[in-house]
Amino acid sequence: MIPETRSGRLFRDEIGSLNARMAQVCDEVLLVVAGLATRLK
Repeated sequence: MIPETRSGRLFRDEIGSLNARMAQVCDEVLLVVAGLATRLK
């Protein structure tokens, strides 16, 4: 999904960068969708 507004796209990009930086320093990374966890790292 692509946000309609410039600020929405900027937020999406910034939160994605933050998540990537946090994942780099974590020992374990999980993606949880509808209560189901998938190990990413």
